[in-house]
Amino acid sequence: MIAGDGGDGGKAILQEDEESLLPESRSPGPPMTIQEFGAKFSLNKRLVAQLSDCGYDTAGSLRFSTITHLKEDGLKQGHINQLKHALDVWSPK
Repeated sequence: MIAGDGGDGGKAILQEDEESLLPESRSPGPPMTIQEFGAKFSLNKRLVAQLSDCGYDTAGSLRFSTITHLKEDGLKQGHINQLKHALDVWSPK
């Protein structure tokens, strides 16, 4: 949401956050630990360990992260792309 940018009769205009790993409009997938998520979607074990070390303990916690946060946590773009794809498959369309 962008404050002061348009609106419709007091309603804010929502813009998709390009930094999100998964759009807010998408529902979460089944509950699973970050280890279960990594195993199900064939994520690199080092990536799963790094996510766990950064405090991501469930797949659901990843959906609220941003690309910027993940880069600040030391993740490379390739790993972020893997996560985006895995979350896309995990979340029902």
